[in-house]
Order: sequence, then structure tokens, then C-alpha cells
Amino acid sequence: MNLTTEAENQIKKLLTENDDAIAIRIGIIGGGCSGFSYAFTFADMIEDGDVVVNDHDAIVIVDPLSYQYLQDAEIDYVKNIEGERFVINNPIVSNQCGCGMSFSI
Repeated sequence: MNLTTEAENQIKKLLTENDDAIAIRIGIIGGGCSGFSYAFTFADMIEDGDVVVNDHDAIVIVDPLSYQYLQDAEIDYVKNIEGERFVINNPIVSNQCGCGMSFSI
């Protein structure tokens, strides 16, 4: 899993603003218009089996089940006319909805 510079900067900013969080947790959950969705939450602990990605103090935690689907993904943070958001560029995705947060494999 790779973080762009923009994603690193945003993660560090979010972690600075949330005193209780040690990382951003990214996971995959069932649901969404294409079958699966990405979930972003604050993490206050590392659980057994979690994969920890630390790029320049931008810390991301992924559970082992989700990591198998995210290991080759790139996490980016974009600002455009639609607003600001994290974008996951995932090479294993076969179909995704227009917003990119829901996908199928």
C-alpha cells in the first residue's frame, strides 16, 4: 500500500487534530452500490494481526482481511470542484461507482 504526499499530509493533519487517535484505520466493508465500500475511521489502538503502514509519520492501520485487497492500492487525497476526499486507486477493482468509494472485484 502506498500513500501519496497529499494523503500523507492530510493523515498527519487529521491525527494532529484528534488527540485520541494514533492512526487512520482503512477497511473494506460489504455494501455500497457496487458491493464493497472503503471505511475510514480513527484508530486508538493496534489490534492483533493489523498491518501498520507508516509513511513519514502518516500512520495507517489495516486489518488483515482488508489488507489482502488493499496491499497494492495507492491512497491519495484530492481537492477539486466536488470537494475534498481520500481516493483509493486499487488495481484489483473490476468495477466502481462514480464516487469511487464503492467497488467490486
